[in-house]
Amino acid sequence: MTQFTTIAGIPIVKIGHGLMSMTLRPDVLSDEQCFEAIIAGINAAPSGTKVFLNSGEFYGTLPHDATTNLELLNRFFTKYPEHAERTFLSVKGAIIVDERGLTPDCSAEGIERSINNIIEKLGPNKKVDLFQPA
Repeated sequence: MTQFTTIAGIPIVKIGHGLMSMTLRPDVLSDEQCFEAIIAGINAAPSGTKVFLNSGEFYGTLPHDATTNLELLNRFFTKYPEHAERTFLSVKGAIIVDERGLTPDCSAEGIERSINNIIEKLGPNKKVDLFQPA
């Protein structure tokens, strides 16, 4: 059985790593716990393939720390920049987060705002490979 598929010609391991539960939770996981889990997935991937990581612009403590997941990834790729090329990063966004909850905003302005926010929070060591309006 094939262990990978392709997205836009890039070989991706078929089993990805959803990151929401690392930051959208009442208790705080340490960076090292999260980093260890991400690295385990990368190390388990066959050579020449990338690991699909799924994050979200709103995977944090709502409404004030919504971008905690992206900030975690920023710290990960700052500490381990060599892992950036082994990952395919998908980020969900285009959501307004406020006291009322989550509201989709797929207007051109909403998507631009979301992408700019994601790029800022993610930092310079990893690019978004796939943006998904939520």
